[in-house]
Amino acid sequence: MVGGFNQAITLWSKSSRDVYGQLSYGSPQALLGRWQDKTELIIDADGQEVKARSIVYFVGNIAINTDDKILIGVSTNSTPTATANNVLAVEKMKSLDNVDLITKVYV
Repeated sequence: MVGGFNQAITLWSKSSRDVYGQLSYGSPQALLGRWQDKTELIIDADGQEVKARSIVYFVGNIAINTDDKILIGVSTNSTPTATANNVLAVEKMKSLDNVDLITKVYV
């Protein structure tokens, strides 16, 4: 199952809000996954219908949440780059062969 999940992806997990209400993020994490540019209507964490521009797949139970930032490629910037995408929704599901857990991320 891991064979097709070979794209480098950077994740910045949200950590807290500052005194002005702005989100701050943890250190970047390098992950391997599969990035698919595909427009899809989804329901976000607020229950609103929104358009996701891409879907990112990871093998395993990846700790990723809405409002985290994600970028295709590798970045060592301590804060998310301007081109990083906001995570809109996250789903967990079994692979087609029912062996692996897949984390599906909408951005």
